[in-house]
Amino acid sequence: MKKIFFLLLPVLFLLDAGCKKPEGDDLSGQYSVKGSLYINDTLRGLAGEQLLPSNAVRIKYLEDSAGTNFLYSVNSTTQSGFEFTSLSARNYLMVSEKTLSGLHFSSKMPVAPASQATPVKMVLYPDYTSGNLLKITCRDFVSNGLLNNASVCLFYSRQLAQANQCTGSFFTDNSNSQGWVLNTASLPTGWIYINASLTAGAVNIQCKDSINITAANGLFQKAIYLK
Repeated sequence: MKKIFFLLLPVLFLLDAGCKKPEGDDLSGQYSVKGSLYINDTLRGLAGEQLLPSNAVRIKYLEDSAGTNFLYSVNSTTQSGFEFTSLSARNYLMVSEKTLSGLHFSSKMPVAPASQATPVKMVLYPDYTSGNLLKITCRDFVSNGLLNNASVCLFYSRQLAQANQCTGSFFTDNSNSQGWVLNTASLPTGWIYINASLTAGAVNIQCKDSINITAANGLFQKAIYLK
């Protein structure tokens, strides 16, 4: 009998080890939270809220909001829905992020499963906390109208920006139909020099300007007037 008992010990140990939950996975309550995931590019003025399928949504305890450990992660479905089950009556924080066309989007949503009776709507917006962004709007000096297809070049060097070309610039783009260009790469603090031009037939209008990036993280906007 003793021999049989000792033979069973390794088997029992393996079964116990197989039933252990992964580290941080202590979801064993009776509540659930379900919702839909959206993204809204308010900075570039695109088509409002859009469903966001196949994107990760993570959850952790609200009191650990500054931490980097999450309890669980799910991906939104092809219809952009998601659900967390087996939650307790504690307060949680749901987090979702995505980088789209060089711009970082994020959403952090507190949730109390015990009192959350209806599905939630989670919307990702542009995140200005991950670096300095710069949006430049081009206008006509005479009419104040927005200018489409103006060439905009950004420089760290004031001397290079004084020349009527883009050689030596760290960013070059043409303004869109709404008159603006957007630099999504994080900028260092200090002065940024702008050289913009637009040629229409025999008419050529230009502008040289600058902007001082003063904060560690944020969105900076500048209107320039070509003449």
